Amino acid sequence: MSEKIQNTKKYDSISVQPWVYANCHSGEQLLLKTCFKKETLSYCVMCYFNSVIWEEEIIGNDFLKKCKIFNPNIETSPAKLFTYLESCYNSCVFSLELKVSQQNDMLEISFKCKLQAGIPYYWTFMMERSSPEKISNQLVTPLLLMVSELSRKQGELSELLKRKDKEIQDYKLQGSQVSKQHLETTPFDEASFNNAWSCDVSCI
Repeated sequence: MSEKIQNTKKYDSISVQPWVYANCHSGEQLLLKTCFKKETLSYCVMCYFNSVIWEEEIIGNDFLKKCKIFNPNIETSPAKLFTYLESCYNSCVFSLELKVSQQNDMLEISFKCKLQAGIPYYWTFMMERSSPEKISNQLVTPLLLMVSELSRKQGELSELLKRKDKEIQDYKLQGSQVSKQHLETTPFDEASFNNAWSCDVSCI
């Protein structure tokens, strides 16, 4: 039971993290999301690549073992080693410095950076293929919920603009005018706005 609760908390934590679009050194494109927890020296990383979600979870001693493999010459506290990892990943994910390699049911994402005094820091996420339902749980369902929420907010904003137009029209009927001509706006036309937006989307 405790293991089930622990796994649920893990996926609750990773689920609220945003997906990050990354271009790799050799041109591959992928989506990444990570959850780093310094207090337990643990992280969970997910990657959407080649229509599959890949995942690695590392906790405590496993993290220290990987440190000895990839960075045997760096001697410092475990907390600092973990800070180096998070900082290095964040600096590499947007700079085309990630390298990806897939072999059967294993995906490796490698990166390196330089610490103070030019000391190199290396790391590789060694990720296994996740279950197919993760695509629904981590990608499709959140995306549909986001689209639904954006649609709701757009409807509220449209109604607000219409009320503002009525308010401005009332001011004008009472003789009010804008102090500068370039500040004057035309009434909001929801149909024209939606048509223009649809055309923009169809061109993507």
